[in-house]
Amino acid sequence: MRGVTKLTVRAKPSISWDQASYTATSHDGKVVVTLIDDGGVTHNLHIIDSNDKDTDPNAPKLNVTGKGDTATGTFTLAPGTYRIICKVPGHGNMKSTLTVN
Repeated sequence: MRGVTKLTVRAKPSISWDQASYTATSHDGKVVVTLIDDGGVTHNLHIIDSNDKDTDPNAPKLNVTGKGDTATGTFTLAPGTYRIICKVPGHGNMKSTLTVN
């Protein structure tokens, strides 16, 4: 894929994402996302659309299990606004906005 946006999201020890908002440019509808665990607990990353659903039933679910662990996946995302969340119980404050151009 030429010109693919690579977006890095870091899970912080405070059980939060490293940024309140992210921006990516979709090339051919694709955005490559890498999740890095800077904390020491399990996290997952879901990109949620305006209907509160994962962007695509086949979208990757990125999971990390401890400090320094990484996971990467390619998401199909049309231009628009999404939420990045962690669905691990107790991690409800892990919410950021993703704007795709």
